[in-house]
Amino acid sequence: MSRQKRYTSTIGARQDRRVEQTVSLHPSAGLELLRFDRGRALALERWYMALEPDGPGRTRIYARSRTPRGAATLGYVLPFELPHFVMEREMLLGIKTRAETRQRELIP
Repeated sequence: MSRQKRYTSTIGARQDRRVEQTVSLHPSAGLELLRFDRGRALALERWYMALEPDGPGRTRIYARSRTPRGAATLGYVLPFELPHFVMEREMLLGIKTRAETRQRELIP
């Protein structure tokens, strides 16, 4: 299985967002941006990520998503939510690695 390119830094053009803008998640799909606080929070239609201070030199990242309720849940969870969990976990681990690497570079 081929792996997608891993980013090692931020992309400046993607750091300026506007509410109601569509954030592309795939060439044929995206989600509407509901809230954007640079360096603090990002809320898309069904997905929310936030950063919270967690002591000196530490930050905690929260990622939450919404799934349909009721009879539609099973039909949504199996094809979408399970792969999403794997993708989101890889993404969060990549963010952690970049943040920790950057922290080590800043501390002599």
